[in-house]
Amino acid sequence: MTNPRNFPGSSGRLPPHRDIFDQALEEILDKDSAIAYSILTAVKRMINRFHLTGVEPHELLIRAYLRGKDALKSGKRIHNAHAWLRSTVYNIVREDSKRRRKTSVHDPTWIENTYSDIREDPQTLAIEEEIAAQYAALYQSLQRLKLEEPQVFFLIEERHVGSKSWQEIELSYAAASGEVGVSQAALRQRYSRGLKRLRKFFHEVYPF
Repeated sequence: MTNPRNFPGSSGRLPPHRDIFDQALEEILDKDSAIAYSILTAVKRMINRFHLTGVEPHELLIRAYLRGKDALKSGKRIHNAHAWLRSTVYNIVREDSKRRRKTSVHDPTWIENTYSDIREDPQTLAIEEEIAAQYAALYQSLQRLKLEEPQVFFLIEERHVGSKSWQEIELSYAAASGEVGVSQAALRQRYSRGLKRLRKFFHEVYPF
């Protein structure tokens, strides 16, 4: 069995051509991502809460992503891209809802779709608590995976945090584990099984 201590921690640095928002959006849009379902579900709830009919979650995420890219270019320091995207989507939803409200003020049905101010809305706190709970659950799940299956955790970390190709991972895995001759196909299979196990851990901590 491979000693977990043989697996070095990733520096977390991304290649120059990619930033934290590129990585975060890739993870959210990846159907195998453990966090994709929770984020998309939260965005759908925001859409329903503010009655934004005809708006798709991915559309809002792309808009938030572009704002994030602009923020980085302006020199703003952002440490948690997922949390930033969620809060920005929430702001975009509020902005669009207000815009629709103004344009439909002469429509008698607009009253049915109005919302309480965010500071008076008890659901706002619930959303924030839900987001915090989901991130806590994901963190616990990752720590459990790291403890129980460090080799698999290493693959996920190299792929998602290090943004490495499978060819690069093949080399780094061999160097870290001492296992020589493990094919990329075999590493991909271990990686896929690891994602399934991570989702299982996540749902045990945060059942839907």
